[in-house]
Amino acid sequence: FFELSMASGASPKSSYNYSKGHWLWNDPDHGGFTKFDPETSEQLETALNAAINAGTKGAIEVPLSKGTFFSQPNNQGVYVCKISVDCSDKSKPVILSAPRSVQCNVNTGYERTIKREPP
Repeated sequence: FFELSMASGASPKSSYNYSKGHWLWNDPDHGGFTKFDPETSEQLETALNAAINAGTKGAIEVPLSKGTFFSQPNNQGVYVCKISVDCSDKSKPVILSAPRSVQCNVNTGYERTIKREPP
């Protein structure tokens, strides 16, 4: 799992201090992970922050529609990111590694692993 960082000096019962991270996708053509463009990463961060605030436990799905690639008309409604979280303890939200977080083409079922890096 990937634990999101708490505010410096925060106690386990204190509220979580959200820090914006950035998201990457597994790019086999370049031999590793590549950053999503800022608009797509912001779309994923917005969904993650909403999950934290709602105390979500389970999968969240984010239809990708922002940024240079996903905003193109032929890509609208085609890609979704599925992220497994446990935000039931708002002081210690977690992105779970199993099942893994993925970007999925809904037409073909093809999946790529994604991950979040802290700021």
